[in-house]
Amino acid sequence: AFEPVVFSQGSPEFVDKFGQLIARRGIIGCYLQTELGHGTNVAQLETTATYLVNTGEFEIHSPTPTSTKWWIGALGKTATHGVVQARLILPGGEDVGPHLFFVQLRSLDDHSVLPGIQIEPSLLGLLNNLRRTVQSDSANTATLFHNIVDQSEVIVDRVWGCCCG
Repeated sequence: AFEPVVFSQGSPEFVDKFGQLIARRGIIGCYLQTELGHGTNVAQLETTATYLVNTGEFEIHSPTPTSTKWWIGALGKTATHGVVQARLILPGGEDVGPHLFFVQLRSLDDHSVLPGIQIEPSLLGLLNNLRRTVQSDSANTATLFHNIVDQSEVIVDRVWGCCCG
């Protein structure tokens, strides 16, 4: 779902900036929406993306175990970036609901998982902090974000627009 979401909901500026790189597989992506506690009910998302005015960055956070992004295809080994569905929190704490964020998940140099991002090959591994070898590049995984602050970009979706920056 990564590429279709980028091209169908990304702003013209976002698609101009990343479209060819995505289409030519310069980066491999995944779509992170489904959460353990809400399934696909986007209105009940728990993952947050707090806009930091001073830096223009977003802090992506999974505040509870039920905010674990679950059943994410391609994240097991291959995905370097993701489109993350998260509740956009504006300065002052105003929650303006779900928005899409483009987040780098792994280093492009050595493919290691970036700090603050927890990727587990199964819910059991997540809950028990077990490490298992993922046998498939498209393995489904569980993912949590621990207050990562980076230059994630809101994918200014065509329906909602963007209210930051």
